Amino acid sequence: LKELNLSNMITSKVQNMSSMFQNCESILSLDLSKFRDEYVMDMSHMFHNCKSLASINIGVLRAENVIDLSYMFSHCESLTQLDLKYFYTKSAINMSNMFSHLYSITSLNANYLYTEQVQNMEFMFYNNYDGNIIEVRQFDTRNVKSMKGMFWNCFNITEIHIQTFDTSKVTNFDNMFTNCHKVTSLDLTKFNTLNCYNNMKEMFNGCSDNLKVLISENIENFENLLDIIIKSHINIKFAE
Repeated sequence: LKELNLSNMITSKVQNMSSMFQNCESILSLDLSKFRDEYVMDMSHMFHNCKSLASINIGVLRAENVIDLSYMFSHCESLTQLDLKYFYTKSAINMSNMFSHLYSITSLNANYLYTEQVQNMEFMFYNNYDGNIIEVRQFDTRNVKSMKGMFWNCFNITEIHIQTFDTSKVTNFDNMFTNCHKVTSLDLTKFNTLNCYNNMKEMFNGCSDNLKVLISENIENFENLLDIIIKSHINIKFAE
């Protein structure tokens, strides 16, 4: 299946769009401009494994009442752009793997996403090979419990603005920045690792020797984070 005409599909009362197009591996484009999602609560795996999907028009989908967005665009390996400007994800709790394996994406502005209720960001941007920008500086992470593998294998990304992240509830940072080869600085002065004691394994593995991590002695559980940084043989700078 390479083409699909959705212009006459009425979705105004649909509550579940989970796995709707999953494994349509040969589909080239999708136009959802007529779709409505006022009652939809689940969009998990919606486009998962649409490997040939090169363009997608999500129209005015807002995902306003959607709770689960996990794996939504995972393995859309041919997508180069993704416009999320209408997304208002105020009810979302799960965003794990939402944008994982987007091998061809060049830049991804996720700042439109509303993340105040989100608890799971595991592997959210895992295996984004070509992208050099992932914009997350406006994320509200006050309720996130896991950031495991969040930026793992984002090989070409050059900057990650996480200095505004609230990590006070995070219990797992494993592999969070693994293989972010081109990132040269990380500001962790606002990081709070109070609830994370043992789950910071390989957090900086594969990062450049030129990476400078800025930390503060005032952060909670400072000693554990410092130990992980030292074991990764990367540069430490202490905030004044």
